[in-house]
Amino acid sequence: MGYLRYRQKDFEHAQTYLGTAANLNPRDVQSLTLLGRLGLQREDYVAASSTLEKAVAADSEYWMAHDLLAGAYLKQKKYEQARQQAELAIEKAGRAQRGFGAGAGVVDVGQKKEGIEALKVT
Repeated sequence: MGYLRYRQKDFEHAQTYLGTAANLNPRDVQSLTLLGRLGLQREDYVAASSTLEKAVAADSEYWMAHDLLAGAYLKQKKYEQARQQAELAIEKAGRAQRGFGAGAGVVDVGQKKEGIEALKVT
């Protein structure tokens, strides 16, 4: 529901739903990341970075959380932290893209099982 409300630009209700989801499952990286994005939109950079730090802790491979956290740090003039998170975002995104490309390529040549395994690794 939080994502749906976010897409409908009903940010108040989105925040309520996403906050509830994050409280029920503090390791739900997608809810935490979207909640952090809401903080950025509201220009509450301290809250955004706090939430995005939790998202990164929940799943350090999720590049989007690193990317948004870099933006939150940048707005707070925490330049070194912003740089570190931006580098991680680039690294994680590149790794995900390479894995997806390899897995999709294997599926395309008829080796479905091997392709699915390659996609699971990323």
